[in-house]
Amino acid sequence: MNLKHIAYTVITILISVLAYSCNDSETDTTYSYSNNSMIYSFSLKGTPYTGHDTAAYAVLEKTVFAIDQRNNLIYNPDSLPYKTRLTKFMPTISFESGSTAKVEVIEPDSTWTWSSSDSINFANNIDLLVTPPSGEMPRRYGIKLNIHQIDPDTIAWKQVLPSLANPAGSKIKALVNDDDLFVYIKTASAITVYTSNKNTISWTSTAAVGLPPATTKLESLILFNNTLYILDDAGLAYSSPVTDGVNWTSTGNATPIYSILGILPEPTAATDSLLVLYANGANYSFAKSIDMAALNPVAKIKGFAANVAPQNFPSTGFSTSTNYARDDASQNLLLVSGGKTFAGELSATTWIINKGQNNILEVNETTNTSVSPFDIAADFKTTLYDNSVYGFTNDSIYISKWGANWSKAPEKQLFNVNMKTSENQSIFVDKNNYIWVVGGANGANYDIWKGQLNRLRK
Repeated sequence: MNLKHIAYTVITILISVLAYSCNDSETDTTYSYSNNSMIYSFSLKGTPYTGHDTAAYAVLEKTVFAIDQRNNLIYNPDSLPYKTRLTKFMPTISFESGSTAKVEVIEPDSTWTWSSSDSINFANNIDLLVTPPSGEMPRRYGIKLNIHQIDPDTIAWKQVLPSLANPAGSKIKALVNDDDLFVYIKTASAITVYTSNKNTISWTSTAAVGLPPATTKLESLILFNNTLYILDDAGLAYSSPVTDGVNWTSTGNATPIYSILGILPEPTAATDSLLVLYANGANYSFAKSIDMAALNPVAKIKGFAANVAPQNFPSTGFSTSTNYARDDASQNLLLVSGGKTFAGELSATTWIINKGQNNILEVNETTNTSVSPFDIAADFKTTLYDNSVYGFTNDSIYISKWGANWSKAPEKQLFNVNMKTSENQSIFVDKNNYIWVVGGANGANYDIWKGQLNRLRK
């Protein structure tokens, strides 16, 4: 009897345990659905139908969109190209990892549910309504596609008034320092200095003191290390603080200097120098100077048998520009363009000069692999602008990379109909990315114009 009782008791316990287990397995499970309705990323791509679409939509696909979660706004901080055509684009929308949501497109006259294979017509003023899996706390996003409202590649030319008088037989040279314009006009008997703030033109004129009017080489005028320098026909150098510009003194240079080629850039501004040519017997040789008093002749020029300027190198009337790239010696360059060569020929060639390895000067003539689109003329002047060399000649503008393979500038950058190029003019760029064209002859006056690429506005 005792054994039967024990067996009965064990069986009863096992049945109770099994019954409890069955009841537990049938207990209802509660699932939690996400309330997160935030869009985490957004991008667009479109199918182009025109040449402009092809260029604009390539930019569109790379455009980064910002998502302002506080104000429920999706927008592109960097504007799309000018005249980007808004039409049907394919969006890619993502949410938090592993999450999905219902997206509805709210148009002015309808609302419809979007799927990942649907395009949306962004020409309409649309919003996106995002509803999370829980159905609670939906979020409505506005979409703002920013597009450039002005053509970024247009140069709007503006005449700067008042003009300056153009005495018969005079020459002109101009430059800028910060906000200050300096214009020097030379006649046989005087050199007059005109100064003005470039933003509010009001000319003040003063006769230059210390410069010989008849023999001063006005084209040699240059600004370096807050000092203005200029030469005369005898090779004497003169200087004036840029805070003055009127009163000049001789630098006392013992070696006559023939020309100032420009500023030769170094890895640091503190070691920059002026590159000049000086008379060396029947030849002209390269030297560096930091004060136009002492000259440091160049020891070696790569590819040159001797330190002698070749006959096809610019002698007079050339343009000079410096490209500062302190961390890249191959791009840290002095460019000398155009003018008349030592052989007496007009040229539109650009020479690229930089300090190469082992302190050896490199002087290289650019090579053109295409036919020049303009006739070489005495009015050919250049300046560095927007990472290109801009050339001005024959009342038009041409563009190249480092002075090789010129092409005519787009119509939207060309001169105003009233602008003229001149052998006598100065062309330079100020700190606000304006190109200044000073000295275009216009009868009794020297015209002054300025222009700026819209995308380089500051």
